Amino acid sequence: MKTTEIKPFNRAAQARVQALFRTCTPELFLSQLGTYSPRNDSERAAFSKYTGWALYDAGDYEICRPHLMAAYRLSDRGSSDRPLTLGLLASTYLRTGQRARSSRLAFRALSEGCSKDPGRRLEAGLTLILAQLQTLSGHVGHSLEMYDRVRSLIDIKSPIWIPMLHSRAKANLYSGRLQEAKADCREARMCESDIRQQSWVIGEMDLLIALAMGDVEQADEIMTETATSYARESSGRMQSAFTYMQAVALNAHGRYGEAERLTREILADAVLGGRNSDVVAGASCCLTEALTGQNRFEEALETSRLAARAGRRMDWETWARTLRLQALCHLGLGSKRRAERVLREAEGLHACTEYDPERTRLEEVARQLRPNSSRGADLAWTSRSRGVRRLYLRSGRALVSADTQLAEAISLAAGTDLPVLIEGETGTGKELVASLIHELSPRSRRPLVVIDCSSLPESLADAELFGTARGAYTGAHVSRAGLIAQADQGTLVLDELPELSNALQAKLLRVIQEGMYRRIGEDQPRRVQARFVAITNQDPTALLQSGALRADLFYRLSGHRLEIPPLRDRRGDIAPIADEIAKRSGLDGITTGAARLLEQHPWPGNVRQLEMVVRLAASSLGPGSLIGQPHLEPHLSHGPSHATESPSNAELPGNGLRGDRLAGERAALERALLQSGGSVTKAARSLGITRQSFYKAMRRTGLDLDGRAT
Repeated sequence: MKTTEIKPFNRAAQARVQALFRTCTPELFLSQLGTYSPRNDSERAAFSKYTGWALYDAGDYEICRPHLMAAYRLSDRGSSDRPLTLGLLASTYLRTGQRARSSRLAFRALSEGCSKDPGRRLEAGLTLILAQLQTLSGHVGHSLEMYDRVRSLIDIKSPIWIPMLHSRAKANLYSGRLQEAKADCREARMCESDIRQQSWVIGEMDLLIALAMGDVEQADEIMTETATSYARESSGRMQSAFTYMQAVALNAHGRYGEAERLTREILADAVLGGRNSDVVAGASCCLTEALTGQNRFEEALETSRLAARAGRRMDWETWARTLRLQALCHLGLGSKRRAERVLREAEGLHACTEYDPERTRLEEVARQLRPNSSRGADLAWTSRSRGVRRLYLRSGRALVSADTQLAEAISLAAGTDLPVLIEGETGTGKELVASLIHELSPRSRRPLVVIDCSSLPESLADAELFGTARGAYTGAHVSRAGLIAQADQGTLVLDELPELSNALQAKLLRVIQEGMYRRIGEDQPRRVQARFVAITNQDPTALLQSGALRADLFYRLSGHRLEIPPLRDRRGDIAPIADEIAKRSGLDGITTGAARLLEQHPWPGNVRQLEMVVRLAASSLGPGSLIGQPHLEPHLSHGPSHATESPSNAELPGNGLRGDRLAGERAALERALLQSGGSVTKAARSLGITRQSFYKAMRRTGLDLDGRAT
């Protein structure tokens, strides 16, 4: 029996393998690669890279990861293979629905960088992964901006050019920009590519666009061309994707029985989170549509559970489609109550995504369910501006902003251990940003300790921060760990750092630089490993000039500098933030009229004041209601111009813009105290802040309790 000769995997062999790669099916490539045997770490790194990459192309995402990790570990530092393998790993997690891990790996690869990146292909490829993550999460406007960034980094000869156009076409399709999507596919078809898979996926996108435009004849022509050109010579994974194309086309023709048979074949060879994971969501949703078309509503509801689970994990546009199909199934079974529940879940999803065509289809279902409803035009205000981002905390709070650079800066800061300095006016959400940096970082499972430096008495600040040893002073009967020790392995947030004395700032500098500190009364230093985040609502330049902030500490903390603009400078954020607050209050959101009214207000108290106004309006409404313009007007009538006329506000420091801002913040505190009957605890809770923060705001605005009980 003839045996296959095992050849050395030297440079000549690697050149032959590189020339063969992606010019044939992954299965054939792997069989050819198996005829070589690496002899040293350099050859093993290249061998593992090609093995993992081919398995990735074949859809074996879990099996390929150990090979890619081996390639990463064995490759030389500074080699382009290190960020390349990290990028491939990020893509495997993207295709199995582990988006947070995918994002972290992509940012890690970008931060690791590479001295050899011809044509900036690696940077473009990693940015492409991040853009795809945004598309799948519903942030289509932001993803389109990132695709433009990718396009600026490469040219038409780059192997990333066609994947970029394909992904951009998908984003345009999801947002209803069909002509733009068609133009992307047309441009991609004009490019010559030796990689058959790249040309083939453009045919898949062409089909979906033709069906979205209602051109069934064009869709049939695309299917015929794809079957003739690629299907017979494709890999197993591509065959599954081609079968999915056939099923989608059959559903469009109303041939639901045939579509059902094909999608069941696909799902028999795909596992959510494993092999061919990226086809599970689309195929199960297609099967649900086929069963719904046959009026087999009970069976459709069963398959829709897999579709919804896969869509939530893989692709939110598929999740939105599945929820609409579930509502139709419940209507078909005569259960309007269950249909209404699913419909409200779908409306909530559309409130934070930009899938306009699917939202329009959902509104048609809503009209069937609520024929006599007057909620129509203001049913669910949703941000249609490009690039509105939402970064969520585990508590449910979210940073909502159209400032894509800010969102990217937060994600980038979270991926490193460098100190962070956050600047911004009172009420802009600096503590929220600090919490996001912690929860998005590898330290997220470790402690987050927030220190309000302005509330630390000067005589006790040293002991509170660094701790005390037993017997350090009279009454110190036991040793006590300080706040810094509590943050070990986690994140330490220093709110209003300039409020500390210069002596304490010097001690903090040593902790940040060396990770060493001493408790009061001890001689031996202790070690701490914490991430430091400093917050200030004042201009650092002025603080440095006045001596309130040490220059050496300032430069040590400026690893990442994040400036949070005031709300008056980001009008596009006002309505999305208000809508988010309304939903957290148990309502369905705000109306378009309410959004217009809020956008006209100056908001001297920034997001904190906006949150107070929305929550006051929400307190008079029942669950499931919408906040309209009439609900907001009573709480906006006492604006800064009115507040500054009152005698109590005459004592506020300064005038002009700062005086207006403080007056607005003071008015918010007064209304919260009035609503709570003078209880600081309840007032602070109603504003979503701590008692310490409430007292700090009172001191800042010159407000006192006039002898009221707390």
